Amino acid sequence: MGQTFTRAKALWGPGAECFGSPFPGPPGEPEPRSCTWVVGPDGNLGTASISGTTRDGVTAVDISAVLGPDGLAVASPLRALRTARSVGLGSSGRAVRRAYPRALRKVITGFAYPYVDYVLRGPGNTKTTFEVRGPAQRVAVIRLGY
Repeated sequence: MGQTFTRAKALWGPGAECFGSPFPGPPGEPEPRSCTWVVGPDGNLGTASISGTTRDGVTAVDISAVLGPDGLAVASPLRALRTARSVGLGSSGRAVRRAYPRALRKVITGFAYPYVDYVLRGPGNTKTTFEVRGPAQRVAVIRLGY
């Protein structure tokens, strides 16, 4: 986070679709940007995206897995990405609670299976969110941002 889009794109590799804002702001204001990498044909193995502004650089990173019918994350190169405490896509909600006991737990109802967000506050306004969903209650999205 905080890197320029050029640097972040070089680190993540080729194949991103990047967009600027369709509604440019006043002259001199930072322009919103986002880039998304699709893993597998038509994103069937997941996605990774970065967003931010031309002034601030990358301010958010989202990594998403695809859950199979059994609720487990499908095999994907994105599953190799892990936090310092070994939580990654496909980890159980219990693993998130064990690794980050201070995370705020938010249950989101109204779906066939509850979604549970675990939110970690970091320095400044930063936070990391682990979205746990599906019948097996596995991490499907990891979101870092301001």
